[in-house]
Amino acid sequence: MGVTAGAGGSAYLTTADDAAATTSVHVITSAGISDPFVIPGYARGGVVVAPNGTAYQLSEYSSGLDEKSYISTITPTGVVTKDFDGEFGYFGSGDSLQVAADGTGYVVIFDYPSGPVRWAVAHPDGEVTLVPQPAGTDVLDYTFEIGPDNKLYAYSFFDPAYTVSPAGATTILPNSSGALELEFGPTGTPFIAQLSGSSTQFVNISTGAESATIPGGNQGDFDRLTIGSDGTVFVKAYAGTNPGDTAEVSVLAGTAAGATIASFTDLGNTAYVTPAGGGVGYVTVYDIASDTTKVWKLSSNGAEQLDTFSGMAVGGVAFGGNGKLYLTTSADAQTQLHILDA
Repeated sequence: MGVTAGAGGSAYLTTADDAAATTSVHVITSAGISDPFVIPGYARGGVVVAPNGTAYQLSEYSSGLDEKSYISTITPTGVVTKDFDGEFGYFGSGDSLQVAADGTGYVVIFDYPSGPVRWAVAHPDGEVTLVPQPAGTDVLDYTFEIGPDNKLYAYSFFDPAYTVSPAGATTILPNSSGALELEFGPTGTPFIAQLSGSSTQFVNISTGAESATIPGGNQGDFDRLTIGSDGTVFVKAYAGTNPGDTAEVSVLAGTAAGATIASFTDLGNTAYVTPAGGGVGYVTVYDIASDTTKVWKLSSNGAEQLDTFSGMAVGGVAFGGNGKLYLTTSADAQTQLHILDA
């Protein structure tokens, strides 16, 4: 509960009347504060505002085994409330309403004790569509993100990824089990970093096309995918990051169709990927054992180690307007600036 910023300088104030088991929402504008819009149930957090200004309030009420969930769409002049049997999920990223750019909202509803698990798809006009989770999937295993196409993307290490569209259609995505991370390309193409045994690859889950694998699995800094503005996909993996092991980092650059542009494996504990466009990328690899940072270039000419510097780089390279690369490292309580040819 509390105050949530809205569109055009407006705000929403959510308050609760526990005795009456109701929630009140006030709309605050430059003209003042509105009379309360009273909705049934206890507020589940504050108002959620979509990028297009659509505002939703979730609320719930339970009495014995009777569970009710309410989704209210709020406008400056009124509120539309829909009620459903069951309760909103209490887990991870699926436990609150997630909103798309077009105002569509998505939230999971559990109909306990043995009823269905459904996605509630809310719309700016106040209508709500209930969509069963795809057969053979368990919503508790999933992580959720909103895509640039306004669809909800659900991905899991155990089960295949799927989408829920604003129209309420669910689609299982190809070759999408084993997902560790999800990212979208510049045109909205979804990619996952996929664990394959003790190796990692990227998969274009709109087509199922996959890259070659690189050594390393579910270890490291968990920032596995980087996608350039030209659509080049970089996947990163670590191996041997346990104490006492020889640590390795591997990076592969590929096309959206899965073709390899270049790849390398090097001793190191952390790596930062910086796309440069045109199928080119630069990687800084820090190796704790030698206290050195190595700079790699990936391009259609292959993988090339450009230089090695003392100390630790805390990020990737920066591009100068003169065809130069700039990198800072820290060693012996000193910070050094290095300049390289791109």
